[in-house]
Amino acid sequence: MAHVVQTGPAGTVLPTLLGVTVQDAHKNGVPGVTVTFNDGSNGGVLTPVTLVTDSAGKARVSYRLPNLPGKYFIYANSAGLNAVKFGETAVAGPAANVTIVSGDNQSASAGSQLPQALGVVVADQYSNPVVGVGVTFDDGGAGGVFSNGNLVVTDNSGTPTITEAKTGGAGSIVSNSLESSTSDLAREFANLITTQRAYSAATRIVTTADQMLQELMQIKN
Repeated sequence: MAHVVQTGPAGTVLPTLLGVTVQDAHKNGVPGVTVTFNDGSNGGVLTPVTLVTDSAGKARVSYRLPNLPGKYFIYANSAGLNAVKFGETAVAGPAANVTIVSGDNQSASAGSQLPQALGVVVADQYSNPVVGVGVTFDDGGAGGVFSNGNLVVTDNSGTPTITEAKTGGAGSIVSNSLESSTSDLAREFANLITTQRAYSAATRIVTTADQMLQELMQIKN
């Protein structure tokens, strides 16, 4: 029996059929054997669910992935034979809609920052959040200012947010400055030297042991 691994958008049919081959003890295909497929009731659609092997001993079915992203296992079973497991992955599909999740209907003094970040969720047709989608915010030319610019990329939850620096957990912005490294360079160099010396010492030990072995071989001869 063969095994194919595929990945596709949630709710879509995998491009390659799931196929198995039933063989005898001599690796010859066996026709007319009933094979049943199932995904453990995880919401996928197998077409057909049950069929018999063809003249070459093969049985193939299509599989529509469930509507939720995740890893799914499909099993091919035949009486008297070990089951075969396919591992398929569903991911979020193309962006299909944008929904507001925060910051709507706020009020503030003219020229001041709104208290809550503006947030939306970008999702596919099954409402699964889509990562890495650029979202543009604008106020129709009313003259407002977006603190992070007007183009934001969705995060792992499919949500881009715009917020003011030093509020809501956001960091500060310092002009004409370069952020320092969080690594202690002196310590890193010290670790590098220590590792290098340990490697050199180990190399010398191996070389000495090899020389001793050669001396012993010469004495024995």
